[in-house]
Amino acid sequence: MWPSSRWLLIPVLAVGARTAELPLFNVTFGRPLPPLVTCVEPATNADGMLHSATVPGWRRSGLRVGPLPLPQGKLSLTYEFRPLALGPQSQELTSEVPSTHWYMLFADAGGRYHLHTRVGNEWAQRQAATQPIEVGTWYRAEVTLTATSIAGRISEHDGGKVIFEFAATPVDDLGAETTFYLTDEGPEAGTGRTEWSSLTIGTDDPGLKAQIDAKVAQVRREQREREAMVAASRRLRELGVALLPWPREVQVGAGAYRITPQTRIAAPSTLRQSAAEVRAVLQERCRRDVPLGDRGINLATTRQSEAPPAIGWPSRRHPSP
Repeated sequence: MWPSSRWLLIPVLAVGARTAELPLFNVTFGRPLPPLVTCVEPATNADGMLHSATVPGWRRSGLRVGPLPLPQGKLSLTYEFRPLALGPQSQELTSEVPSTHWYMLFADAGGRYHLHTRVGNEWAQRQAATQPIEVGTWYRAEVTLTATSIAGRISEHDGGKVIFEFAATPVDDLGAETTFYLTDEGPEAGTGRTEWSSLTIGTDDPGLKAQIDAKVAQVRREQREREAMVAASRRLRELGVALLPWPREVQVGAGAYRITPQTRIAAPSTLRQSAAEVRAVLQERCRRDVPLGDRGINLATTRQSEAPPAIGWPSRRHPSP
């Protein structure tokens, strides 16, 4: 196993390509994966490696990356891998978006690499290696994608012997974004198996880096919101409270809130319909008719023209009935 500390950002020199100056992702396996990068089971992310193998029925398992916006220039991928078994379609880099058959780079059961692409809506082999890869040997793959081409090189990790190299090969326009897999595919379990030790993605397009940074920040923000909702849901279940529809945010305070004859449902004019719905629910579930008023159960939105209303209780606590 290669120590993870050895893998730094590697400039990618594919045929006809320019060095990628800007790192987007530097994935170290055996640790939590960054946003937009997913280990798809039964593949495992452990012991400093991603471990993948063929799954019955040509199902894909391995590393799923994306969706990635496509740059104005180039998207450069560098990954290290070691074949443990050669299957019919293994040690594979393949598209998932725009479709599962848009670009595909894989080794066959004899260890020879093939490049398939979709051009003019025709899916076909474009190039093939004459030398095979070998089980137990570490290799480095360097691939450059654009919206309309793929180029790359596969070489031995130690010594740098080139096994397969292909110049920019046309593909039908990928559109606005792409998603890809590092995987092994086949009809039977375990006929192809691979250890992957790292993945680096870079670009020569500053605009793409800004897009990716914004997308990663959005994914992380959504993850924090989901975690907060799960924590709030757990707390409410402990209290025996159910809320439908589920609010975007819940803050549980101490004490109890008591509905009295003086309680009112307060809401701005834009939320009068929502206030009427809350009143109807209280009538149905609690046998309490709470009219509209200026204060009490407060309905409000945090942003104009967004999302369902939030329900807030006054800060003053009432004793339990």
